[in-house]
Amino acid sequence: MKKAHVGDIVRIKFLDHCMDGEDALHCVVYGRVREITESAYVVQTWDTLDNDSSYNRHTFCIVKSAILKLQVLK
Repeated sequence: MKKAHVGDIVRIKFLDHCMDGEDALHCVVYGRVREITESAYVVQTWDTLDNDSSYNRHTFCIVKSAILKLQVLK
């Protein structure tokens, strides 16, 4: 799997759980990598220009073992 770095804009295709389903869901998230932990990428998909504001920000934590494909877009 290709590696991304903090600040990269990425497209991540990943598997997600499915309650009452037969199989995992194939999902995709686009955004800027905010943090990388040992087990996950934290992707910020919506941000504000105010660095002091935690409002109106949306992030997703994508577990590395669930990633099918990671593309660095920028």
